[in-house]
Amino acid sequence: MLADRIDSVRLQELAVRQATQTGQLGIDQLPRLAALLAEGDAPLIDVAAAFAPAEHGLARLELSLRGQLQLVCQRCLGSVDWPVELEASLTVVAEDGESGMLEDPFESVVLPEAGLRIDQIAEDEVLAAVPLAPRHGPEAACSGPAQVGGSRQGDADDTSRPFAELAAMLKAGQRQAD
Repeated sequence: MLADRIDSVRLQELAVRQATQTGQLGIDQLPRLAALLAEGDAPLIDVAAAFAPAEHGLARLELSLRGQLQLVCQRCLGSVDWPVELEASLTVVAEDGESGMLEDPFESVVLPEAGLRIDQIAEDEVLAAVPLAPRHGPEAACSGPAQVGGSRQGDADDTSRPFAELAAMLKAGQRQAD
């Protein structure tokens, strides 16, 4: 089971013992991610957190995240499946300045005074991996307002050149001046 908050003393104990914690995170525990999901989606993300000692007396958090999300396709506004399969290796530091002394891995997370929250770190990792503009792949047919006349907008036949007319007018004006 995932701990709610892990303070610095508990973190060191977990690292020395090389403990692991597992659990699931629901949509109610991932409020920032919820805004990106298609309607009606209530995903569960499986989380495995392994603690280990790191260099300079710090602790390392190895995070493994698995699940399936339904994101909103930015082409057709339908839902698109997006698998969550993430691994993160983070060194826990007391302040940002300590991360400069790290060699491998460079990625770090600052331990807040209130304690480390695995759910927030997991949500941060998923948000960092979610595509900026999710959409169906080329083999999947999008349906909706982005399709016009059987072809997708943006195909070579539908290319809009708004300044082509202006260029023609400028060229015609130059010829008349000569």
